[in-house]
Amino acid sequence: MALWESAREFSQESAYPGQAFPIVDNGAHCVLCQQDLDHAARHRFQKFEEFVTSTTEQELRAARDRFVQRRRTVAELKVTTASIEEILEEIRINDDAVSARIAAALAAAEDRRKAVALALTEDRDLPADCPVLQSIATDADALVHQIVQRVDALRDSDIHATRQRIAAEAQELRARKVLARYEQLVLDEIERKRKYAAYGLCIDDTRTQSITRKSTTVTRNFVTQKLKQSFADELTRLDFRHVEVELREAGGAEGVLYHKLVLKRAPGVELPKVVSEGEQRCLSIAAFFAELSTADDPSGIVFDDPVSSLDYRWREAVARRLVQEAKKRQVIVFTHDVVFLLLLKKLAEEEGVPQHDQHVRHLAKGAGVCAEELPWVALKVSTRIGHLRKRLQDAQKLCREGHQTAYETEASLIYGHLREAWERGLEEVLLGGVVERFRPGVQTQQVGLLADIPSEDCRAVEKAMTKYSKWLPGHDQAPAARADVPAPETLGADIDELDRWVKAIRKRQKESSRRAPV
Repeated sequence: MALWESAREFSQESAYPGQAFPIVDNGAHCVLCQQDLDHAARHRFQKFEEFVTSTTEQELRAARDRFVQRRRTVAELKVTTASIEEILEEIRINDDAVSARIAAALAAAEDRRKAVALALTEDRDLPADCPVLQSIATDADALVHQIVQRVDALRDSDIHATRQRIAAEAQELRARKVLARYEQLVLDEIERKRKYAAYGLCIDDTRTQSITRKSTTVTRNFVTQKLKQSFADELTRLDFRHVEVELREAGGAEGVLYHKLVLKRAPGVELPKVVSEGEQRCLSIAAFFAELSTADDPSGIVFDDPVSSLDYRWREAVARRLVQEAKKRQVIVFTHDVVFLLLLKKLAEEEGVPQHDQHVRHLAKGAGVCAEELPWVALKVSTRIGHLRKRLQDAQKLCREGHQTAYETEASLIYGHLREAWERGLEEVLLGGVVERFRPGVQTQQVGLLADIPSEDCRAVEKAMTKYSKWLPGHDQAPAARADVPAPETLGADIDELDRWVKAIRKRQKESSRRAPV
């Protein structure tokens, strides 16, 4: 190939200057052997030139590619990287001098790389001051040898504890490195845990189990026995003896000890399945008064129909118990039972307990309308007379204003109530309360009053009952026998007649009681 290139140079410079090699025209001579070129020789000449040209071009392109690749390698070469820096730090821990020499050699290599890259880019030779490559292989090999010896020494020596400590320290350092990335999250979690623990302590402080246990012990020692005895006493006061019932503890919750009523002879049987509704009411009243006995607060108490569904056997006992309690505190009783109401009033009078009556009604203007007097059916005869006088005033006003029909209607109703007042006077005054319709018993102590009843009193009752029957509503009379409703003056005189009759009998009974032997 070199011979051929020499022939090319000779042809272009000396033999055939200015003409493209190879010269194969007629009369041309071979520049190698100086002989004439025949047709076959000229053909071989051209073929060989094509071969040489193509091979050389390929070598040129390959050389150019290698040059570009190597120039790129030099330009992109990273002499110092992050990993190399970390390795230098580790080497500095073991040998600071070796680390410095390696760092200086790497810096010199980086400067030489930059100079080579610049020379290649500008297509010129390296400058005279281009840094010289420094060999640090010896230093590196010596350091490696030292480290290997140390490793072998550590591996061969019995320092297991030291290795564990170093491993633990390394693990701790790695953990701290990870922790640094999540420092704020860890601090937030620590704060959350701290608050959670504080809340837990607060919750523990507010738990009531200890309070309940202590309250149960104190209540059992100082309250339960008294409560049980008080309940037994209340049952005795109410004359409740046919069913044996006692008060027992039923556990506690949130500092409160509960009790329940059980059958003494059958504690496993539910009490409501055995006793009647009236007996349940009686037991409830006894339990209430027993619990009330353990309290020092003299506040008022309210009962709503305490004898509802209650057998007649316990009505008087309940009424008497309420009156006894009214000596110590205010007792308010709501009831629809007139018999129980009159019994309460009678026992209150006997015990000297003050009473205040209120009649709660439902009227057209609304419910809960209160009046200072009892219903008509529960009034005594003297109170009824006062009630009739008030109604007489309303009737007189209707008559004065010319409302005759309204007056006659009202007067008829007044005569009906006047007749009922005579009947109540017969029972309460003339017979001295010996027998009363709302009372189950007979007052035998008052029988002596019956001996002083004259015939005039009986005739007065008969006369009044006959007279007032003429104007009672609901009695239809023949047109010829119809009598006009009396004037207000006559109605007032009839009310006065009942008042005089009552006062005269009571005066006579009082005088008779004073004359009676002691």
